[in-house]
Amino acid sequence: MDTNTILLISTCFASFFTFQVIFHVVSYWFSAKISPGFNNLNFKKKIEWNSRGDPSLGKVNVAIASGYLVSGM
Repeated sequence: MDTNTILLISTCFASFFTFQVIFHVVSYWFSAKISPGFNNLNFKKKIEWNSRGDPSLGKVNVAIASGYLVSGM
C-alpha cells in the first residue's frame, strides 16, 4: 500500500475510535456533571440524551475544518 492509503485508513480508524470514546465515556461524565438528574435516568434515556450531543460535536468539527480551509485561501 502506498503512504496515502495507509494515512487515509489510519485517519478513519482514529476518528472512529475517538468519537466512540467521546460518546461512551466523556459524554456520560460531562452529562452527569452538568445535569444532576442525568444519573436518575434509565439506560435507554441516557443513550437518547447522549446521542443528541454527538451531532453537535460533528457540526463543530465541520465548522472548524471549514474555517481552516477558508482561511488558507
